[in-house]
Amino acid sequence: MVRLRSFRFQLLTELPSTGLLLGIVADVDSRTHAVPIRAGYWLLLAPDGATEAMNERDEMFGRPRLGETWQAARHLPLDEVLAHLGRVLEQFCGDRQNR
Repeated sequence: MVRLRSFRFQLLTELPSTGLLLGIVADVDSRTHAVPIRAGYWLLLAPDGATEAMNERDEMFGRPRLGETWQAARHLPLDEVLAHLGRVLEQFCGDRQNR
């Protein structure tokens, strides 16, 4: 998942997933997609482990919840945004994270 955000315009764009972002396999055919990133934009790269994290009711955290969580913390400095995302994921997973 890739999200871009501009503090000035409150732009939120999700780029379509077209395959592996960071190659763990040497010979992979891939497509590229260019998006201009300007000063003041944030780029969020989230692993599938974040969106596929499960809670005790077997519900996935999901892309929409990740986006909402990130948007709720948009006014914070970067280190606090990351800490907020981590806390929300831990709370969502509850005891399941230790299984």
